Amino acid sequence: MHLKLDLIFGRVLHGFCKDGANQIEGNLRIEQMSEVTEKITEKQEIAILGLIAGKSKVECAKLAGCAETTIYQWLKDENFRRALKGAKDTVFESETARLYGLAAMAIESFERGLSGKAKAVEVRTAIAVFGQIGRLRENDLLERIERLERFLESKSK
Repeated sequence: MHLKLDLIFGRVLHGFCKDGANQIEGNLRIEQMSEVTEKITEKQEIAILGLIAGKSKVECAKLAGCAETTIYQWLKDENFRRALKGAKDTVFESETARLYGLAAMAIESFERGLSGKAKAVEVRTAIAVFGQIGRLRENDLLERIERLERFLESKSK
């Protein structure tokens, strides 16, 4: 089942990835959620792959071989929503790690910029990388604060 899904996932992401390596990386992501995906059908898994790749519900239905209304029904199903959230979280974690991996390159760009050897676009790109990393860190801290607030609120009851 996963071999077929890997091929479909590569096709779903076509145009979203720069190279085949990213597609292979994407194929591995769904494997990491095996404990979640065992509770859903192959068609549901295909629809999830399409949804996380940004495809419309109509396109996801075509990929999965079902009616568009079925996609809407699945979106109301708790197991499907949990699997979709798990897939989104897995992709987000992977892409976040890739972004952090760019930090070293961004620093090198700054160093070249200081010595006058970097193009302005390279330095602006480095600034954008650090801006995104900053926003990720901020969101992470906000989530942690919210969890702490919920915990403290539950303890006070």
